[in-house]
Amino acid sequence: MPNGEKDKSQEAKYGYLKRLWNDAKASTDTAKFWIEVIALAVLCLYTYYANQQASAALTANRPYVGVETVKARYTYPGVGDSSKQPTSPTEKPIGLVFEAQIKNFGPVPGTNFKTDGKPYFNGEPFPNIEIPSKPSTLFPTQIVFVTGVIMGDRFKALQQQQATLLFDVTIEYNGPGGHYKECTEYRYSPELQGFFDLGPCTR
Repeated sequence: MPNGEKDKSQEAKYGYLKRLWNDAKASTDTAKFWIEVIALAVLCLYTYYANQQASAALTANRPYVGVETVKARYTYPGVGDSSKQPTSPTEKPIGLVFEAQIKNFGPVPGTNFKTDGKPYFNGEPFPNIEIPSKPSTLFPTQIVFVTGVIMGDRFKALQQQQATLLFDVTIEYNGPGGHYKECTEYRYSPELQGFFDLGPCTR
């Protein structure tokens, strides 16, 4: 074979081998790229799943403190024991005792617990509130009471629907997930002979 043709043959051979090498390298780089993409996607999914699990565990294992109910009891002359006060007026009541029952519905204690109640007669506050027990930690199912009293001319105006009584109850506490605070407003209704929820406080 002449030298010129031999050189061309060798160049073609080397060119073919070079192309094979480049193709193999390109295939390897492509495979490596997709492996890295898949690995990153798996890592992202795992991180998301782990965060969701942690969030769900934190939500499930936190205190849930709230108002279970707001009761209304009517007072009568000569009745000093609130446990004997009827929940509906029968004859000539002289006043109203209202009581918010605050309960921890969660599975763990609420720490740094604080609560307060503010009644408003025709939009004006009046300090007739008593909180018999003020625990700093509210354990699961434990209940705390916030009690108020309204009597005399104010009570008569309420019963005649000539005035309004609002009762704002504030709850504040800590849990494993952080700090929680809420205020709910309740309004007395003579027709219902009790209180109904107005939602978050407006003051």
